[in-house]
Amino acid sequence: GRAPVKFRDARPRLEKYLNALSGRSIEIVPGCAPASNAEKIILPRFFNEFSDRETNWIACKAAATHEAEHIARGSHAVCAAELIEAVFGETETINDVGDSSGPAYRSGFYDELDAFYSKYAEPELMKALFNMLEDARIEYFIGREYPALALDSLRIKKEKALRVPPPSAYGNAKNRVVACAERILLYEEPPDENMPDDELAVVEAVTEAAAILFEDASTVISSVRTADMVYTLVASSFESRFERREAFSCEIMKVYKDGSGNKEKGTKNKGAAMAENEKYGGGGETSKVKRQAVETRAIRCGTAERDETGRPEAEPVTLDRAMKAAIKKLFAGM
Repeated sequence: GRAPVKFRDARPRLEKYLNALSGRSIEIVPGCAPASNAEKIILPRFFNEFSDRETNWIACKAAATHEAEHIARGSHAVCAAELIEAVFGETETINDVGDSSGPAYRSGFYDELDAFYSKYAEPELMKALFNMLEDARIEYFIGREYPALALDSLRIKKEKALRVPPPSAYGNAKNRVVACAERILLYEEPPDENMPDDELAVVEAVTEAAAILFEDASTVISSVRTADMVYTLVASSFESRFERREAFSCEIMKVYKDGSGNKEKGTKNKGAAMAENEKYGGGGETSKVKRQAVETRAIRCGTAERDETGRPEAEPVTLDRAMKAAIKKLFAGM
């Protein structure tokens, strides 16, 4: 049997650990998955992925440390308006989510960034890239400051990597690229050689672009600007749209675990997951913030054609390994 670490048992120990780590009081509350905002950390009610309690405790401690570093390293110290200005050079007031300079605005970091993501033709793709790169930046600092914990955490992540589908199992090129880049940047695993060469070339360019984040001077602004550059490459390289992560993960995991490859069953699973996500307030595509941002944004800028989000429409291209030099040139010119 398993030996889970329960949130209610771990909380006092974690609070002392995090208070000593950060030099401030950080509230820890129970939830479904590790997350954080400017003031608090959310951790699952149980850590029970592994058979022994010690490994589950390390997983719990590593998750708490990661979220604490998000707070300490300024992941939540910016709002959507600041990211828009940093990337697009535009000053934008976002009135429908409150005062962008106030603590109430900043405390809802992940929700209110929808106003920033809506600037892109594929908001979910930008969100995935930004979160991945910011997580990679945070893991760099954890590795530098807490090397022993980082090694234990990496061992656990590599065990987890064995339990999830390889990137090549996804049916969407953009999802395969993002999953493979995550595998390299966050799990220190090799690329999935079962992916097509053109996709691996894009993955290689993404991971090379991320190297700028592994410096002491990197900030959340470094992450968002890198994500913007990477978005341009990934969005223009493949025609298919990036699948929403919550639903898509449920679909691919079901097919992968069953070993059946039953696409019809997977599609039903995907629909159910999307319905569940909407039920609990995950309707990012139809949120008030996003709708209003889209409705009030101009569809043209100079002579450049824009889609309904205000982001220039990307022309699909085909890449292969021979275009690696061209990809590097693209990044160098940005």
